[in-house]
Amino acid sequence: LSTAITPPPGLPRAMAERIAQNASRASTVMPEGPIRPGETWTDSMVMADSGGPGAGGASAARSAFHMSYTLERVERQDGDSVAVISMRGKLQGDSTTEGAAPAGVMTGEIAVDLGAGLLTRSTTDLTVQIQTPNGPVPMRVTSEMEALPR
Repeated sequence: LSTAITPPPGLPRAMAERIAQNASRASTVMPEGPIRPGETWTDSMVMADSGGPGAGGASAARSAFHMSYTLERVERQDGDSVAVISMRGKLQGDSTTEGAAPAGVMTGEIAVDLGAGLLTRSTTDLTVQIQTPNGPVPMRVTSEMEALPR
């Protein structure tokens, strides 16, 4: 797993890491039943965040990902059937104890080994604009994951 987190000036690294962690949770939602290539499903995920160390944890901020997933194709890889799924969604967050409200767009692609039911690779790109008391702060989080061969 490779995740690049470079917090922009003025944004606490802990906040950048929490946003990246929440983005990775939003990238692994599967549909409840069978689907065919071209079909789309949606999911929303709300995550509470205590604000991290030093924030007191008294008022939890909430971030919501509203995601849309599309089964692009099923392909063969090393003899296995692998579903390739694209995703696109939005992040909207409440103000945190640090006074920041994140909003952004996430895109990516995941591949799932259908026989094993395991994620084999994932790429995500999250572009966020965080509204702070000192003005907007842009941030980008990219992530790439590839499972090791069995």
